[in-house]
Amino acid sequence: MDKLVAELMIEANNQWGAMLAEHDVPGIYRAQNGGKVYMTVKAEPHQGLGVAQYAWSTSPLRRAVDLINQRQLLSILQHTEPVYPKNSEALTTAMRNFDMTYSAYSEFQTRMERYWCLQYLIQEEVKEIGATVWRENLVRLDGMPFITKVHSLPDLPAGTAVRLEIKRIDPLLIELDTRYKPAEAKVSGGDEVSSEPSAEEINEK
Repeated sequence: MDKLVAELMIEANNQWGAMLAEHDVPGIYRAQNGGKVYMTVKAEPHQGLGVAQYAWSTSPLRRAVDLINQRQLLSILQHTEPVYPKNSEALTTAMRNFDMTYSAYSEFQTRMERYWCLQYLIQEEVKEIGATVWRENLVRLDGMPFITKVHSLPDLPAGTAVRLEIKRIDPLLIELDTRYKPAEAKVSGGDEVSSEPSAEEINEK
């Protein structure tokens, strides 16, 4: 049900953004190009969502941008002059102010989530945890929204499951120090051997 609601909201924001563009009425759009997400007063594609334009419009009680866009849409339906005309400096200012506030809230939300993830690890006395390689030496911990660098991580493809040893947790600086744990290979008879080469193997090489 959540997925259905999300998809319908994306479609509504796409269609209403198209209506603004078709009637040459300015609005505030959320766009993505080359992996970068930004806000603009022109209808531009959002590559991540796969739509030609995306104008936040469905939540006017929650976001100021949605209220602005709905006012612009009402001017089309009522055949009146838009509240924010073309090349409106007030519209551009409102977009920039919102973008700055939205970024600040987003950063605070991210730091809060990371802080409570670390508090959970401390509370549960977690010494070892699974993770998934995101890219290069960045991994995402299993079961929580926490991405961290692992300097000892070998060159592994994205999506690889790994195990990490937790070395240090600093909730004040919101930092997590971990060490990559190589998988252990098993031999017949149930004996376990380390995946790291022995001294003899190193000398032979």
